Amino acid sequence: MTDTTSTLTLPDWLNVARGPHGEIYPPALVEDLETDTALAQLVAANERLGQPIHVPKRGHSRDGLVNVALLYAHQMRMREALAGQWDSEPVAAALRQAVVERGETLSLNPPSLEGLRFASFAAVFQCLTPVLQNGGVRRWRVGLAGKGKVEEFAEADPGRAMARAQKLYVDWSAADDTEFEAQVKRALEALPPSLFHDYWLALIDERESWDFGGGYRLTLLGRHVTMQLDTPLGTRILETERGRAVRMADALARQAGVTPDWPTGLQVGAWLAEEKAPPPEQVEWGKGPGGLPARVLAGGHEYALVKRQNTLVFHEVKGGQYVAQLAMTTLEPPVAAWLEQADLDGRQALLTWALWKGRGAPLALRLPTGQTTG
Repeated sequence: MTDTTSTLTLPDWLNVARGPHGEIYPPALVEDLETDTALAQLVAANERLGQPIHVPKRGHSRDGLVNVALLYAHQMRMREALAGQWDSEPVAAALRQAVVERGETLSLNPPSLEGLRFASFAAVFQCLTPVLQNGGVRRWRVGLAGKGKVEEFAEADPGRAMARAQKLYVDWSAADDTEFEAQVKRALEALPPSLFHDYWLALIDERESWDFGGGYRLTLLGRHVTMQLDTPLGTRILETERGRAVRMADALARQAGVTPDWPTGLQVGAWLAEEKAPPPEQVEWGKGPGGLPARVLAGGHEYALVKRQNTLVFHEVKGGQYVAQLAMTTLEPPVAAWLEQADLDGRQALLTWALWKGRGAPLALRLPTGQTTG
């Protein structure tokens, strides 16, 4: 293994950065590892478990699997380093000395994800008996008293102790994610549909990141269903459809009182132009704030934009009847302004979005099944 920080002395390395509980962050132990080698190790490990995996040849799916493989290799090397198998490498030896011989608290979060936070436990690991007497067996602790779940255990081999800590981390984080999902479900149920969810999702696709404001940020990680959600309380990794991830971030931010950085009508219109969304051919706007802001003709069909309480619903019209609900958005502040202030750019963007949503948007962007107007 090639050492990239061997010029650092042990005290310097330990004090470069510390976590919220005074824990040290583990160095990356796979900087010398070729991605094909890491993938082969992951494939072999899954085959031993009877869970074969397919390795994509290219694209986001392969990138995501490479990240998983490097994380797996890092975790295995963490066990080996604490067991003393990498003492010829200065950084690995320093890690073992700090954790095993000096009793430093170690973060269980992987490199590059140091900001991960869990509501039910502190993701830390510590040797409680760095100085052994009379051949005693070392004692270890995962978690912290007063910070949720804690487990102490005896184990002579530091490598096996790390393996046990890693398993607890996986199990506890999965349980924590279940509770987080329940919180998200409640937040999503309170969040009305918004055309801006589609716009923000387009930003994710274009830039691979979206900053909602107030410390809430969503970033694509390799695969289309793997997202990193940063919040003022820490970081979470999401495995969910991208459109849902955008709504999750929005719901949690609004629940915390954060106001979005709204795009302008011009910005929304520019995005729809890139999507090659055709604008309406003919529009008749209502003259007041009543229930029918607009009638629309496009492609030989008639549509109506109908206001219902704080919601705009886009219907297809046949024989003077509303026969299909194609799109829906809440009257977010800018949307209300587009209607009330005769903002032509915003009005055009609103109707273009409604046509695109109802007739040609990708499946993931269409109205969620079972959504009602309230």
